[in-house]
Amino acid sequence: MSITAHSEGECDRPYHSPIYDALIICEKMKLSQSQAEIKKFQEKMSAAHFCADNALTNAEEKSIHDQLCSNPAEYACKKDFTYLDQDCHFLPSTFAQAQETPSFRAAKCLAERKVKLYKMSAVPSLMNYSFMALYHTHELNQAIFDAFYTKERIKIATDAFNKVKSKYLEMIAQSKTIPENQKSYLAKRIMVTHLDLSGDLTKLASDHPDCYIKTDPPSTDIAMVSNDDGSGNTVHLCLGAVANIENTNINDLYLTFGHEISHSFDPCMIDRLNSETHPHISETIFPGLMKCLLGNKNSTSCGTGTVLHCNTPAGIKTYCEENNKGKPADYEKCMDIANKTPHCPWGKRDPEYNENDINDYKKNGPPVAQIQESFADYMGAEVTGKILADQPPTLRDQNNLLTAISSDFSSIHGRCLNQNTIDPHPPGYIRVNRTIMSSPDFLAGAGCSHPPQTQFSGQKCEGI
Repeated sequence: MSITAHSEGECDRPYHSPIYDALIICEKMKLSQSQAEIKKFQEKMSAAHFCADNALTNAEEKSIHDQLCSNPAEYACKKDFTYLDQDCHFLPSTFAQAQETPSFRAAKCLAERKVKLYKMSAVPSLMNYSFMALYHTHELNQAIFDAFYTKERIKIATDAFNKVKSKYLEMIAQSKTIPENQKSYLAKRIMVTHLDLSGDLTKLASDHPDCYIKTDPPSTDIAMVSNDDGSGNTVHLCLGAVANIENTNINDLYLTFGHEISHSFDPCMIDRLNSETHPHISETIFPGLMKCLLGNKNSTSCGTGTVLHCNTPAGIKTYCEENNKGKPADYEKCMDIANKTPHCPWGKRDPEYNENDINDYKKNGPPVAQIQESFADYMGAEVTGKILADQPPTLRDQNNLLTAISSDFSSIHGRCLNQNTIDPHPPGYIRVNRTIMSSPDFLAGAGCSHPPQTQFSGQKCEGI
């Protein structure tokens, strides 16, 4: 569905959908002081096929916390992603869901009113054209940007992003595992990573159509764009994400930003940037963490019993052949780069796979390296744990965070699969229970005494 209304006056009519109604009810329930009224609201929530844990006793909260700590990935799965936490946070996993929230509807209708006024006052002859046909008009783009990217939303995003960056720099400076001669390099990689909220929607949508309004539907993702020359990385807060940022769990936002920022120094990135001068430099900087995440105590590559996937020789060869047909010199160069960057995902292209769609999943071809995304998951969890240590959360906050990561990670990239697949992103079951919950700092922040004892899980990894 595009941002344009299906018919004239849609925004003037009452709107209903299960998600929309559930969020409205949950907000009312959260503000209510009457147990009888809360019970009625809970019945309405159930009728809308949603549930929310409001007005819980401490014993009930503790019981939920124990469930979340023992198997967080399963929590949202068993509720079929129809769960709102105690503060009515809801994490849409698709744009179809994101556009049904009250906050998105409000921004959408505000944008459409601005578009309508512009078409009537500035360009009356364009009244018969569709909204998307007018996309190239800078004034219309700016009207849309202003409706979604409000000052309040930009502040939430900017404050969270800067907090994560600052904590990363502090962690690197105090690290006992990173070689001293590499600390300034990693700090620089973080410093050149920034959040792009420039407001130039015309340029943003042209450069990154998967993130902004130009595509139908626009993404709910928070996307990382890397520059090959090493000059810096850019994080984009896509349309579906920013529209719901007030309704996003702040600690889950820290984890997501931490994940994206860590891509500026993940094993693939730093190996690629240093492939000529220091091949496989990541294995010098993060050897213990990489071995632990892979599940191989003796090596930073795959072997018997490893959980994560690595590239295969056949997959690399096919990739280089497909992308360099009739160009033997380029083929040899491709093979050389792949051998120098084994922690980047190299493999046969899946023609059905859309890497810009967070809900798509690579299903065909040989497996590819998963350490890049798993490293980012772990580091996002570790930096979030460090932030939580500065302001210890309540039991309610811990439950909300664990619910958020369960909903967030288990609803994408394979949803509730409990077996690994060939995608660069492991399924949410592995990402949450194995990788995120292997961070001692995150476990402490979430109030969990030990990692889940589920399949592929149970280990603790030492970070930076």
